Amino acid sequence: MIYSLNGILSNLEDDFFVVNCAGVGFKCKSDLKTISELQKFSGEKINVFTILNIRENAWDLFGFKDKIHVECFKMLTSVTGVGPKVALAIFSEFYPDEVFSIIATNKINNFTRASGVGEKMAKRIVLELKEKIKKLPVFDQEINNNNNNKFKAISALEVLGYSAKEISPILEKLDSSLSVEDLIKQTLKNI
Repeated sequence: MIYSLNGILSNLEDDFFVVNCAGVGFKCKSDLKTISELQKFSGEKINVFTILNIRENAWDLFGFKDKIHVECFKMLTSVTGVGPKVALAIFSEFYPDEVFSIIATNKINNFTRASGVGEKMAKRIVLELKEKIKKLPVFDQEINNNNNNKFKAISALEVLGYSAKEISPILEKLDSSLSVEDLIKQTLKNI
């Protein structure tokens, strides 16, 4: 429903931030890492990607700096017993590429570092998402290579307005040992 917001970052709290778009302030719940990274942009124009969660008694808008966070959030909340609060707790500990890596390598105990995630829930997350992440275009190859540079390159290129579908095939062909900057330059040359 609300795909993204482009406006002035007008307020930051411990668990949410506000983006002012044409006089309307949108309250976006988010994780600690995202809020910490956004602090340097207070009062400036930002672009964030969102997901609207509708419950019986509330409509909550969740905001993230890139599409990978949104996709990972959707995947996590699709797991039985994992709601938005748990997904945000996981994001407060791990970036999406780390979440995918934990799932791919079966490092279940890592998830228990997140508040509200016990061993049983961690096992369920890995079990239910292991096959799903293999279907993601670049993620499965990157997780197996244990290299996060392509994830970072995708995030940066998405901020520039390129779609994951457009850039993933190009990035898959590039050497995963390249730096993020080189991956971005090579991708832009091939577009």
